[in-house]
Amino acid sequence: PISISITLGAHLNQLIDKGLNPYQLMARFKEHPLIKRLIEGGERIEYQAHIIPKGNASEMPRVYDDGILVVGDALMLVGGQGTAFAIISGKLAGETTVQAHARDDYTEKQLSIYKDKLDKSFIKKNNLSHEKTKDYYREFPDADYLLARTLNKIAYEYSDFNMLTNEERKQKVMESIQEIQPMKKYINDLYSGLQHWRVL
Repeated sequence: PISISITLGAHLNQLIDKGLNPYQLMARFKEHPLIKRLIEGGERIEYQAHIIPKGNASEMPRVYDDGILVVGDALMLVGGQGTAFAIISGKLAGETTVQAHARDDYTEKQLSIYKDKLDKSFIKKNNLSHEKTKDYYREFPDADYLLARTLNKIAYEYSDFNMLTNEERKQKVMESIQEIQPMKKYINDLYSGLQHWRVL
């Protein structure tokens, strides 16, 4: 049997502003001809929905207390590098729990070791020190989506079989991407995005 996973993501504030919900988006997505033909006749065996919080180091909750360690996206560690930071936080929490178990001590004082591990890890240096994430998504709420859509459009136009010359194909690509947004905004979005994702 063949298994197909369909994933759809959106910013919660944009869904609210437009009066939409994830179920509507997913239903619409599955009706797209390219998707519909892949799943037609199939049986849905699992459905999941998840909210991923985004923020910065100053907004992080306390990471430990008596008998409690907070890990993963609850610490807003899902973002620029996917789930990598969230997974590492789980590893550090696991190490802390093993130490606590060896001492049979799950008090706040013992579990504070976890905070030390986080502070000394590359997570804090690479991700938690990035304080402008919220500002980026406030100023450029659609930049990531529009850039991804543009790249998909370019790939589609170049791979589409037709009788156009290379110059005509390039012209068609330029016309297509300019229908999405002006070139000036592309440049601004790209520059800001590269800075945000710490490429520049």
